[in-house]
Amino acid sequence: MTLTRPLALRALCFTLALLLAAAWGGGARAQDLGASPLLGAVSRVPLSLQLGDENLFGPRVGFRVGGSLYPVPLLVQRELNVDAFADLTYTLRASAGGALARATAALYAGAGPRYRLVNSALLFEEAPGAFWGVGGVAGAEFRLGALGFPLASAFAEAGSDYVWRQGEEIASGRFSPRVRVGLGLPFVGAF
Repeated sequence: MTLTRPLALRALCFTLALLLAAAWGGGARAQDLGASPLLGAVSRVPLSLQLGDENLFGPRVGFRVGGSLYPVPLLVQRELNVDAFADLTYTLRASAGGALARATAALYAGAGPRYRLVNSALLFEEAPGAFWGVGGVAGAEFRLGALGFPLASAFAEAGSDYVWRQGEEIASGRFSPRVRVGLGLPFVGAF
């Protein structure tokens, strides 16, 4: 999804607001997010943003950059957890419809570097720390629009990352599965 500059600015402001709320909040600190199954599940839901162009380098060859921030551990425990990626992508897109309504579907594959900052072992099942990595992903995206405006989008993707702790040998790393599903915001990006 290609995001407009005002939306990217709003997303950045929202992220900064989350960071400030975590710095000012103090009294309600949970000892263990995993104590409650519901709170443990909600703590794994990221706030994600990805930007890119699927035809940046040529027809169907593009670049996507994105990241995820986990707001519940940040707000409740003041633990910053971030997952970031940059992928070179190959995308096949098809669309159907007319001037009133249009639906598009895309299949894509990508690979590139990864970065993780983990302060809550509950999220990634890893000891806290910073991790570098490389990975690949394949997925599908669906968009629905009317009168030339995007109304909804959804995606699902799966892949694997090879990650290693920052400061350690690459050979000490391990493979980590990556599965993401999400919904896009209405009226965002080009349709």
